[in-house]
Amino acid sequence: MAKEVAMLAKTDMGKQIRKYFIEVEKREREVPLLGEALLQIGAEVNALKLGQLRLEAQLKEIQSSEPLRPAEWQELRKRVNAKAVLVLRKAYGHKSLRQRVFAFLYGELRTRFDAFSYKAILRKDFQLAKELISEAVLPYALQLEIEKANLGEGCSCSKPSVCKSRQGTVTINVMR
Repeated sequence: MAKEVAMLAKTDMGKQIRKYFIEVEKREREVPLLGEALLQIGAEVNALKLGQLRLEAQLKEIQSSEPLRPAEWQELRKRVNAKAVLVLRKAYGHKSLRQRVFAFLYGELRTRFDAFSYKAILRKDFQLAKELISEAVLPYALQLEIEKANLGEGCSCSKPSVCKSRQGTVTINVMR
């Protein structure tokens, strides 16, 4: 009530009181606007954070869907060579068996990763490809042929006269 009386007074003091209360009311109206502005800024920050997370996920997807790099091709090739030497042993010199072992190993990689070449395997599958090579088991019939060749029993090669498996042991250095 005192406020109303002071504001209605037509004196200098009443004028000052009116100005004071008008200013107070103006500040009170601005406070909700500041709160709304802060809420708006908070929403924009959240939207930016969400956008950043989406971009990071897209970047990961792009990085994981790119093909192997040359150094990774070479590592797979070395692992396939080492696996072939391991399973063939002395029969490594037997061209036909060696070709079949390599065809099987590279075929497993192409089939498992749905790639036209081991070089087209995706980077995200690189570790799995290495495990596949090390755990690969040759078909039983091929294993038997390799065992026969290693024991020196009959050569099924189309050119037995030039077959290296009959010419003694073959020394092969394998990088690990």
